[in-house]
Amino acid sequence: MVPASYYWSRMAGALVVRLAHYMVGPFAPLEALLFAVDFVYLVEDRAGLEGVGWFIFVLAVLGFPFRWDKFRGGTEIPWIGYWIELRTFKLGISEARAKWIVGWVQGVLRDGEVDLGDLAAVLGRLVFAAGPLEMVRPFLAPLYAWSSAMGYRGRRVVPWSIRFILNFIAGEFGGPGRMVEVRTQSGDCGTAFMADAKAEGTLVRVGGWECLGGTPPSKARWFAVELTRKNAPWIYERGAPFKMIAALELYTTLLCVMVFGNEWSKGKAGELRISGATDNLGNTFCMARLMSPKFPLIVVLTELAAQLRKKELGLNLYWLPRDQNELADGLTNADYSAFDPARRIEVDPGQLQYEVPPKMLEVGRDIYSEVQRQREKRKEEKGHDAPPKRRPEEKLRQTNPW
Repeated sequence: MVPASYYWSRMAGALVVRLAHYMVGPFAPLEALLFAVDFVYLVEDRAGLEGVGWFIFVLAVLGFPFRWDKFRGGTEIPWIGYWIELRTFKLGISEARAKWIVGWVQGVLRDGEVDLGDLAAVLGRLVFAAGPLEMVRPFLAPLYAWSSAMGYRGRRVVPWSIRFILNFIAGEFGGPGRMVEVRTQSGDCGTAFMADAKAEGTLVRVGGWECLGGTPPSKARWFAVELTRKNAPWIYERGAPFKMIAALELYTTLLCVMVFGNEWSKGKAGELRISGATDNLGNTFCMARLMSPKFPLIVVLTELAAQLRKKELGLNLYWLPRDQNELADGLTNADYSAFDPARRIEVDPGQLQYEVPPKMLEVGRDIYSEVQRQREKRKEEKGHDAPPKRRPEEKLRQTNPW
């Protein structure tokens, strides 16, 4: 039944696990984490290990049907498909599942075509695998867009742009990228910057200022730059720049991180949390999920994720009403009266050191243009016979489980 999992989670959390904690907790402090029907117990001494034994005993007395062959222990353990290394504070996907992903990708690259039904299933697995791997997550959005446009039946030749992204994903899971260090939080700086962008006709300006620690505008570092076909040709990807204002707003956030970020993390050990203000509400959701279906917004997002990882920064991008973001808005209107000219940072977008290869822009252009063509084609062919559905025994979870 559909509600079974809901009632199970309520019962397990509120009654069973809490009861076991009450009976064992005073004598042996431990953490018992439950996901679906899988437990992981975290302890730090011998008393905690004994407490785990008592915890399991209580659950066994209550009638829990344990799979004893699934029990594992140590400082390196698998849990619900993830791999946890407690000594080195690392979290990621298990080696077996990482090898499965790499093997599947290599098979697709070798054959030059992909089963669309398998691709849809693999995307679900990739989303699970990318749970703790934030750098991988933005690269999944173009795959989702292409898969949705192509449909879920039959086979398709894999274009070079999809091969490029699959190659990148295989490289991440085939190397140290399958694990990330869970860094200690060295501090929370609060709001570190405010940014804005403007696009009117062919005039495009972006600007931001550093308000770290409540720094007033007169003492703040700031930048304002006009984007043109020469220093930022991508702003004309969709014709008039105003059609992609969300990407411009997020690009301004990226510039703030690149221009100001090196000073924020200097001398810090661990991840530094910062917040940034933008008057584009959609970008706050985009940043929270690290995914977007829009181009070229997704390209900017992949670069932002790479820069945050490089600088060991955690970013909370929040929405600020336009009338509360007037200073950043003034920078886009060439009003610099509130700022000190001596603290201006000259920025040339064409000379910045980006982490994501410039080819990613060409990749996104190829994928999303093909997606658009395919959607129009499917509208024209509506009502035509579709390939037959696959039987349950032919689906990936049966033919190639991971």
